[in-house]
Order: sequence, then structure tokens, then C-alpha cells
Amino acid sequence: MLISHSKFQISNSKIIWAIELKPDWCKGCYLCIDVCPVEGIFKKADLIGSKGFKPLLVNPEGCTNCQLCELLCPDLAITILPFGEEDNYLVGVVDASDH
Repeated sequence: MLISHSKFQISNSKIIWAIELKPDWCKGCYLCIDVCPVEGIFKKADLIGSKGFKPLLVNPEGCTNCQLCELLCPDLAITILPFGEEDNYLVGVVDASDH
């Protein structure tokens, strides 16, 4: 299974989680782009991929951990996991002072 990953710095003042995207499960409905309250977390790639649509790109920086993407993904291609339970997933950071 192809899973991209990038890590963000861990800090005592941050709440940390991981975003798992399973590209093989994604059918390109882009519902995650529509429901995400933060512009730029999910976006379409510039070129059409091997499945006939523009693959989904994920940049977890700035994610508020609302989990709308996970709850509304019809293909169950997105999962939000507590930090430490992830393995090669995208890791996002949110300020603990915002909650």
C-alpha cells in the first residue's frame, strides 16, 4: 500500500495526531476538499494519475483535527490516529492553546 509521510516537530504545547491516506482506496470524489474547514490540507495533484483522476495530496500542517474528512470519506480512505499509533503516516500539529 502506498502511503506518503512527513513529520512535524513534537512540542509539549502541541496536540499531535497522524493522518493516514490510503491512495489505493481513494476514488477521487474530493469530498474531503469540500468539507475541510482549512484550505490547503487536501488538494488535487496537477496531473491525472493512473486511476484516471487527479490524485489527492495531503498537507496536514494547519489541520484542526475536526475529523470531518475521516467521517465523511465514502471510501474510508482517510483515518485520523493519535500520535504514537501511526506508522509512516502524515503527521499534523495543532496548538493546544486553541482547545
